[in-house]
Amino acid sequence: MAGMLTEADVRKLMTDPSPDARVETATKVAKAFYETELSPAERVLAEEIFRIMVRDAEVRVREALSINLKSSPELPKDVALSLARDV
Repeated sequence: MAGMLTEADVRKLMTDPSPDARVETATKVAKAFYETELSPAERVLAEEIFRIMVRDAEVRVREALSINLKSSPELPKDVALSLARDV
């Protein structure tokens, strides 16, 4: 999964679920989704990660998604609407 989450990223989130770690993860997945050619399976996984992260209590996490996905023509409509309706 070039550009996507690595096993090390997942381990880091499990040991450090801080807002900073979640923002870093949101940014990494969003950039990979927008800037990288993902396989169909990787795209589905990224979309599911977005659907979880748009419900994150931390505004900075949702903001990281918005900033990095705002120009993505491939963003699922439900994720785009969730982000557009956010604070």
